[in-house]
Amino acid sequence: MAAIAQRIKAETALPTAVGRFIEEPQQAEEIIANEQEDLVMLARKELDEPHFPYHAAKALGVAEPQNVLPLPYPYWLKRK
Repeated sequence: MAAIAQRIKAETALPTAVGRFIEEPQQAEEIIANEQEDLVMLARKELDEPHFPYHAAKALGVAEPQNVLPLPYPYWLKRK
């Protein structure tokens, strides 16, 4: 899907998004870093793993990964 959205972006200059088959944080980061897409949607992945943003932030080396979550969640995660 990323290749199709990338082609649409190149030919129309419209913002594009991709969401299918994104399983690893590095995949999403690479798509954005290489400017292949403007947005990576993670709804399906987050349904499978509700704490995916936290785990992704940790995997990508974010200094305080708990800060990518809504305020009640970091408190809970720090206590774990």
